Amino acid sequence: MTDLTILKIGGSVITYKDEAKRLKRDVIDQVTKEVTDTSCGRLILVHGAGSFGHPQAAKHFSTERNLLKDAFAVFDINKTVIELNTVFISSLIEYGAPALPLHPMNFTLLENGRIHSMMIEHIEEMLKQGFIPVLHGDVVLDRTRSYSILSGDQIVSYLARKLQAKRVGLGADVDGVMDGAGKVIEHITPQNVDKIEFREGAADDVTGAMRGKVTELLELADYGISSYIFNGKKRGNIKRWLEGEKIVSTVISE
Repeated sequence: MTDLTILKIGGSVITYKDEAKRLKRDVIDQVTKEVTDTSCGRLILVHGAGSFGHPQAAKHFSTERNLLKDAFAVFDINKTVIELNTVFISSLIEYGAPALPLHPMNFTLLENGRIHSMMIEHIEEMLKQGFIPVLHGDVVLDRTRSYSILSGDQIVSYLARKLQAKRVGLGADVDGVMDGAGKVIEHITPQNVDKIEFREGAADDVTGAMRGKVTELLELADYGISSYIFNGKKRGNIKRWLEGEKIVSTVISE
C-alpha cells in the first residue's frame, strides 16, 4: 500500500489530560474537518486515550506494570476509550469522512506487552472499499500478562510496518520533541537518541509520554520508514502535513 498514510492524533490534543473524561470539542472538530478537507490517498487514523484512558488505567494497575486481571477494571478502561472514539468518529462523519471504528481489544493479541497478532486483513479490506479505519489506544488480551495497555503509538508502528505505509505522522500538543532549552529537535536517529534528555510526562501517562513515542518510531525507522512528530493542535497543521507541506516537526529516521 504505497499510498498509505497513517496519522495518530494524541490524546492530549483532543482531551484535557488533567481532568478525567473532559473533551476539547473545538479541537476535535478542527482536527476532523482538516482530515476531511484533505485528499491524501488511503488513510488510517489512530487516536490516543488522553483523559479517557490514562487516569482509568493508572487507577487499575496492579503491582506489576501493564497487568490487569480484574474484569471490571478491563471493562472500565475499554468502555471509556470507546466513548472518546465514538465522539471522534461522530465528528469525522459529520464533516463527511467515511470513518468507521476498529477497537483493538476485539482483534489484537499481545505478548509481554507487545503486539503478537492483529487482524490486518480486515483493515486492508476497509481501505480497499474506501473507508478510513479509526483505531485507538486500548486494553488488550496478553498471552503472558492477562490484559495489558496497548498504546496508540505501538499500533502506528506495527501497522506502518505490516502495511508498508508511505507516510507516518503523530500530531502532539507541542511542535515536536523538545530539547532542554525548549527548542524543537529537528531530527532524531538511532545514533543521536541517547543524547536527548526527554521531559518527564504526566504521572498517569501509562504509555511512556514522548519517550515512548520516539522509541516506537525509532523501531519503525529500522524498517526504512520515516515519521514526523508535529503540533496537531495548531490550526492548519494536520491539513498541511497530510498534503505533504513542510511544517515545524521532529523527523525520526535512520
